[in-house]
Amino acid sequence: MFDSRKLDSYFEENRPKRQVEREYISAQSKWARFVKLFAPCFAAVLVGLMVVIPNIKKSVDLNANITIPRKNEMEKLHIEDSVFNFIDSKNRVNTVWADSVDEVESGSQKVKIKNPRGNVPLDSGEININSQTGYFNRDTSVLELEDNVKAVINEKTIVNTAKATYSFKKEYGFGNEKVSAVGDWGTMQAEAFTYDKKINLLSLKGFNKITTDKGVLTADKETKIYRNDNKSISYGNATIRHAKNSLRADKIIAYFTDEGKKQLKKLEAFGKAIITKEDKTLHADKIEILFTLTEKNDIKTAYAYGNVEIITPKGTARGKRGVYNPQTQKVDLYDDVTLEQNGNFINGSHAQTDLVTSISRITANEKKGGRISGIFYKRKK
Repeated sequence: MFDSRKLDSYFEENRPKRQVEREYISAQSKWARFVKLFAPCFAAVLVGLMVVIPNIKKSVDLNANITIPRKNEMEKLHIEDSVFNFIDSKNRVNTVWADSVDEVESGSQKVKIKNPRGNVPLDSGEININSQTGYFNRDTSVLELEDNVKAVINEKTIVNTAKATYSFKKEYGFGNEKVSAVGDWGTMQAEAFTYDKKINLLSLKGFNKITTDKGVLTADKETKIYRNDNKSISYGNATIRHAKNSLRADKIIAYFTDEGKKQLKKLEAFGKAIITKEDKTLHADKIEILFTLTEKNDIKTAYAYGNVEIITPKGTARGKRGVYNPQTQKVDLYDDVTLEQNGNFINGSHAQTDLVTSISRITANEKKGGRISGIFYKRKK
């Protein structure tokens, strides 16, 4: 066996020195020719770039021809035809649709909504809401509506206002602008409103007015409409007017039927309650009025409790309780009854006042051994 590396080394060592020098010179000549050939080409390319680049810079005005995004603009959210879903405390799905959604600020949880439409399910029925513009906070689940806000409750009541806010988490809404509504409860107007979905309570804030075919209800402070219980409570100089009659009190509770168009079943008035009928008035601490459930929905009976007083052009009658019969147009007073006329007093256990003639009659309870007593003064000439 032989070692090839030793053989190669032998020939390299014994090669003539002149031959080695000729090979070295030949390699240098090749590199020199390469440099001489390509150096001018490379230089030409550099010169060309130096001429072209300034021209490019001059021909393209970035500020004039390209819209540069403002700070963080590229990071803002934009979505077309969006849908938001929320689950309420009774596992019902609330839905909001929008034509488009845009972030108010990059990274913000608040988005602007175009043409929002919503569906809010109730224990009985639903509320459909819509407006032209809205804002939604994805963190708090609060929807703010503005520009022609409209809500339709069970296809029976339509509510309109300028701005409204609804929290899907709290299931509570409100509006501080004037609100109007038309529906099965009549025509309603108020300075502001709140709505509690959990108990289906609509509150008309500030001075409010409800108009029905049976009269007009107004209140200075608030009217609460409990839709599930079919009743309303009005506070602050609450007044019901119909034709020439009126009922005024600190608080009035109205009870309605639950069948089709709402019919008034009963009224309860508390605190300085007053019924006025033309030139006659009835005062009491509490007044309760029952209505007939007929097409006319007229008064069937009225009861008065505590410090009852009837004032007519011919005198005054007082008692602890009273009953009004609209068919006979007479009021009966009971318990410690007093009739007063021109400074004269008559006391008994029962009195009856005719609201048509303004004449009162007083009697005693003979079964209890009662009798009539009085004080009379002579008329001065």
